[in-house]
Amino acid sequence: MGKDETLCFPTGFTVNSGVISQLVDRNDYIICDDRDHASIVDGRRLSFATQLKFKHNDMEDLEKQLQKCEPNRVKLIIVDGVFSMEGDLCNLPAIIELKKKYNATVMVDEAHGLGVFGRQGRGVCDHFGLTKEVDLIMGTFSKSLASIGGFIAADSSIINWLRHTCRTYIFSASCTPAATAAAREALRIIQAEPERLEALWNVTKYALKRFREEDTDQLPLLEMFGSEEEFAFAKDLLQWSIEQTEENKQLIAKSLQNWEADRIAYMDQIILMVALTEIRRCNEIALEISMNEYIEIAKEYSSDKSYVFINGVLNRVVNDLKAENQLFKLIKK
Repeated sequence: MGKDETLCFPTGFTVNSGVISQLVDRNDYIICDDRDHASIVDGRRLSFATQLKFKHNDMEDLEKQLQKCEPNRVKLIIVDGVFSMEGDLCNLPAIIELKKKYNATVMVDEAHGLGVFGRQGRGVCDHFGLTKEVDLIMGTFSKSLASIGGFIAADSSIINWLRHTCRTYIFSASCTPAATAAAREALRIIQAEPERLEALWNVTKYALKRFREEDTDQLPLLEMFGSEEEFAFAKDLLQWSIEQTEENKQLIAKSLQNWEADRIAYMDQIILMVALTEIRRCNEIALEISMNEYIEIAKEYSSDKSYVFINGVLNRVVNDLKAENQLFKLIKK
């Protein structure tokens, strides 16, 4: 990975959940993209450092967060190389520029970049030619290496510190021999058979090309809906939800009780976002119908207890909106 040493862990999740809290103390700062992986979220929560977040891949917002930090304290910026839900890359060149400007430290989670981007699949840091500029590189064996385990790569002093302080390394079992052998063989194949990576990118480029060429109105997705009118409404609702993302996030965060917004499961976030958009924007649909509709969706597509959580959040948001006279146009049927 282009670093002095690497420390291996039993899983990728235990890398982030254990390493992050050992890199900063209560006077320092952790600055995360708001779409970072759950393991990063849990890792920063275990730290006593001040925790800041910036809007997804928004470099202006990242700089605003850096400006809040005391100049002489550690400022640890943590991002995914490839964001697992969005599928986009972090803006690493701009992040490195801000790192130098504000004397920060950068950690990149390469879980979804390893084996896909860069020379011989070395990841997003290599893809941008910035491996040396990144201070810590995390990776996992459970994606492109088809095994289980994880690692953190950094200079010798950092690895030596983590070897003696990181609880998820010290107090957990080592990777099994079978998992280690599988990961080693997968690495050998990636290095010895570059045609596999080339084939992956050929398929990816072909798929993107076909998606761009297709008339989206004629895709089989239409068959999921009862009519063209329903399909058109679904497209509009999705677009409105995207436009109202920030407003809906604020409403959800305000309604939460003893809970952080970034702890909400991703599927539940989506259901809440679309539900609030329909409730706020589609005045011809009765409030009760919209509420019940998304509770049923949660029962079908989310976890067993999610519908209870979603019902509670929607009720609190609706009550807040009623108190502010923002739902007076809704028609009850």
